[in-house]
Amino acid sequence: MKKSYAASIILGTVCGFMAVITSPLHPIACPFLIIGYLFFILYPVANYIEEKKGILTNTSKYTEYSKRVLVLTAEGKDARNVGGYNLFKYISDLSLVKEQGLNGPIWALLAVNCHPEYSFPDNPSAKEQNSEAALVNFLLQSELSGGGWALMGSNADSDVTGMTLQALAPYYHKAGYENVTAAIDRGLARLSEMQNDSGGYSTMGVETEESCAQVITALCSLGIDPETDSRFIKGGHWTIENLITYHIAGSGFMHVKAGAGNNGGAAAGTLDGMATEQGYYALVAYQRLKDSNDADKRGFRYISGKFGSKQGG
Repeated sequence: MKKSYAASIILGTVCGFMAVITSPLHPIACPFLIIGYLFFILYPVANYIEEKKGILTNTSKYTEYSKRVLVLTAEGKDARNVGGYNLFKYISDLSLVKEQGLNGPIWALLAVNCHPEYSFPDNPSAKEQNSEAALVNFLLQSELSGGGWALMGSNADSDVTGMTLQALAPYYHKAGYENVTAAIDRGLARLSEMQNDSGGYSTMGVETEESCAQVITALCSLGIDPETDSRFIKGGHWTIENLITYHIAGSGFMHVKAGAGNNGGAAAGTLDGMATEQGYYALVAYQRLKDSNDADKRGFRYISGKFGSKQGG
């Protein structure tokens, strides 16, 4: 298999993306990911973008650009100049980014905040110029009555709420962003209400490993320790404890447990790539929370650093 082809199929998945951005952040945690992904995937990402002439999607899936920004930045590369292509140019029209629903703005905000030098270039042809402020406002306007967020409907979803809180985390308790802090607090209250007695979280009526992983990452991004914060302990159980119950001995993680319902994800009780990467990702987020008091070393903000060298902890 050509390495550029491997990049196209693996970096196009959530699991491949998360493995790549997490490995540089905590390189000792998984040597396999370092060796395998760096050799077969990370090297040709820039080549793949050049081959595609910067056009990474012909649909509304503009997260393709945002996720690659995170991947490249984690490897010490400047996503504003990848073979002459500025990836932020392709997500500089907010009207296009919003076509993917909440996912598009969430990932775009994560991307622009992953390095202090990043911003969206002016786009005279854009229907709606994208900016950090515009993305924050869109997420605030998308908040549901009673707190929280969802891709559709009027009921908050734990997975999507967790992702949104990660994107808004840099503004928590920051002067001038009191409205963001209030929305985050409402989201946290909603997540506390939604937590199962097992310590985990459900999506579409079924408890999943990934929902728990997203909540863990959100809490850690906000500086909240889920082990000690009573809001996120139910029935004597907490999130990391629940996450570990999805681990398959000697292997990775499952999406849902054997005998559980199916919400459209992987088969119950079996090893799943997406669940494995998100589980690994959440554990790294928690370990970084425990290892550092620096707010900038939580969540995706820890990707940022000096261009030209791989980012690490």
